[in-house]
Amino acid sequence: MDLSDEPCYCDHGCLNMGDCCPDFKEYCGVLDCEVSAWSSWSPCSSSCGAGTSSRHRTVTRPESNGGVSCPDLHQAKACSEGSCGRPQGGHSR
Repeated sequence: MDLSDEPCYCDHGCLNMGDCCPDFKEYCGVLDCEVSAWSSWSPCSSSCGAGTSSRHRTVTRPESNGGVSCPDLHQAKACSEGSCGRPQGGHSR
């Protein structure tokens, strides 16, 4: 039996059933999500001690017809801006 004689489909169900046409992505208008480049990291949220810094990106083309979903659009990381202690200085008497 020649598999090329088997019917193939161009719908969302074929993704689950595994019977999509070989040219499914091109023929059926399947589009993967595309996103912009990451923004620069934001300044640390704390002026002293532990804080967070974040960056983001935006969707430039949403996925459609079973394309790959969009990745994370927001990232955060820990940052530190030095100690929060009192300024050090000598005292005079």
